[in-house]
Amino acid sequence: MQLSSGLQMKTKKSILISILFICVFSLTFVSASNNQFILKDGSQTYIIEMVSANEQASSATLKINNGTISSSSEFYPLQPSSPFSPIERLGPHFVLTDAKSSTLSSNSTFYIGIEKKFSDTDPIKYLSFDGNNYTFRFVDSDSGIYPNEPWAVLGINNGTSDISYEFSEQSSPPYVFKEKNGLYFVLTYGYGGVDSLKATFLMFYKKTFNIVQESCTSECNTSNTTTCETNQSYKSCGNYDADSCLEWSNVTSCSSNETCENGKCIVKIIPGSNCTNECNTLGANACYTDDAYRACGNYDIDSCLEWSSMVSCNPNEICENGKCLTKPSPEPTPKDYCENIGIRTSSKYCSTKNLWVTQKSSESSCNNDFECKTNSCLNGECSRGSNASNMTIYIWAGIIILFIALVVFLMLKLGVKPRSSAAILRSRFEA
Repeated sequence: MQLSSGLQMKTKKSILISILFICVFSLTFVSASNNQFILKDGSQTYIIEMVSANEQASSATLKINNGTISSSSEFYPLQPSSPFSPIERLGPHFVLTDAKSSTLSSNSTFYIGIEKKFSDTDPIKYLSFDGNNYTFRFVDSDSGIYPNEPWAVLGINNGTSDISYEFSEQSSPPYVFKEKNGLYFVLTYGYGGVDSLKATFLMFYKKTFNIVQESCTSECNTSNTTTCETNQSYKSCGNYDADSCLEWSNVTSCSSNETCENGKCIVKIIPGSNCTNECNTLGANACYTDDAYRACGNYDIDSCLEWSSMVSCNPNEICENGKCLTKPSPEPTPKDYCENIGIRTSSKYCSTKNLWVTQKSSESSCNNDFECKTNSCLNGECSRGSNASNMTIYIWAGIIILFIALVVFLMLKLGVKPRSSAAILRSRFEA
């Protein structure tokens, strides 16, 4: 009886240890999966991991491995609710929407996608996003009729349902996502020809990465600041390891003719008897012309300071107090003003600010018809169609009708009666 009780106790202990092991393993697996995304495109597998997120810089770094080469890339936030341009790295396409970091964790949210091309001879594609399997079936597409509005229909099966959706073409970035069946789509090309059907899609999956880090203490307070280690070397404050804390870099030595002061290497200035300083402050700049400056430094073999060669500013800049600054926008002149908002002349229109503005091209954002070259603003964009072209058709049709009426009038005036087609045929038959 005692033996049986001991066996039961050992069995219970074994079960408890097994359960504890499974829990620890499960937590480890979840933690790893939160920092890893696997995209399978047929036989091609992409493993994507977050390296770090920097809330201060609004950026996140990912490591992408496509099975043959790996690369780490830094991304900056874009908002998919607004027009965006995805970034392609080693095959997949990325849109970063959020990046956060603290001393204990870092996380970032990405839309990760792949471009797939369909045709009537290659209509089915298989993809797996983070362990979720999808089958995509190309149904139909059309290049549209005037005005040109290409579209395509795609069937999506996530293992439980197969639903077809219609998409309108967005031929070039920036794009706007279309969310269907838990995925996010952009139709970049739709074609429906006589002999074939084609379509190209960008298909995205939303993924939030997370890194839980051990607590740490920063060795320095402000990133990118420097301090002298010795009188001929310095070190920089930054994040140089895997945690989120700041630490000092390795020591950087100054040149033999330099000394470290206030965290910077500066040239030792020992004025000699055979030279005189042309300027007094090392590193100071001074304007040389309205669009160029010179810097104070030691640019020759003696120990004195002199001005550098002239450094020109950019074409849109001027020099002020030794710095190149952007030229201020010119004030409007009297000829730039107008009185009647909406009036158009010479490809310009009178804006709501009573200034003449050049009319906008097709697909530019707009609020009023008169802002567009096509004179048509639809859904906040200058349309591709042109009301002017329609007006031209009406004008020519009117001219033709007037011409026919004038010919009939002259014939009646001259006593020539218009003859019907039946009369003409009868006269020829009698002849």
